[in-house]
Amino acid sequence: MLDRPCAKELEGIVESMLSQSPHDMFKRCLALYGETAHISEPRGFYFRITEDAAYRNLVIAGDSGIVDIEADESSSEDREVSIYPYRSIMSVILHVGSIPTLPRTRNSLLTVACLSASNSIACYWSAHSEDEGERLSSFAGILVKAISD
Repeated sequence: MLDRPCAKELEGIVESMLSQSPHDMFKRCLALYGETAHISEPRGFYFRITEDAAYRNLVIAGDSGIVDIEADESSSEDREVSIYPYRSIMSVILHVGSIPTLPRTRNSLLTVACLSASNSIACYWSAHSEDEGERLSSFAGILVKAISD
């Protein structure tokens, strides 16, 4: 069943993220997501955009997994769309603060990381403000429920 409020809210967030420049790489990643891994019935999502709007991250939880869309307009290397089936995630770690070995978590208030079967970090997200922390905590709850089912 489609969660219309979640889907509509996600559409609004994407529009807002695209309204801030620069956004060329993020727009390309969104197009790739739409062509290959689109989640039509999102359970939830988390997004982060830096103050200078150079870095954007949007992760969307669906019925069978998550899609992580990440683009850094200031880097020619940091842009990708990653798909993680829930069955590939063995645990979810909620870490208060940053994790020194993970890029982009410096000065974070909360870091959420997913471990794979080999106990390596498959994916992670960080929150750098109270608002982001609340959104990330809520998203982590969705992940925990999904891998526990």
